[in-house]
Amino acid sequence: MNTQQAGQRSEATLDGTLEAIRPPVKWAYGAPVEAACSTGLNESAGTTTVTRSRNVLTVVSEQRRGHLLGLVQRYWEQQGFQAVSVGSDKDMPRIRARAAMDSPSHWTSEVSAMSPSARGSAAP
Repeated sequence: MNTQQAGQRSEATLDGTLEAIRPPVKWAYGAPVEAACSTGLNESAGTTTVTRSRNVLTVVSEQRRGHLLGLVQRYWEQQGFQAVSVGSDKDMPRIRARAAMDSPSHWTSEVSAMSPSARGSAAP
């Protein structure tokens, strides 16, 4: 799988994730990232990491954020992803997952949920 294919699969997974959330949420694209991996000694490791993300703009109550991230995690696991980190920040929790393929490209997807204080406004 090349980096373009990895990006496309990650985008499709994120689109499917957002379609699976009920009730629907408003969201925005996160900045796409493609980065060559190195050995830490400024030498190429021969792999590339591709990251795609979505930010949930709908204000989600503190009580419901864990449920939302749980829905995302279960959907991703059904798609062959494995959660690699869950950010428990009170104002902007997030979940990050990775699908490691037998190729020189590794890719990750991320969903972040904003709280009213992170967004600077209250729910309508």
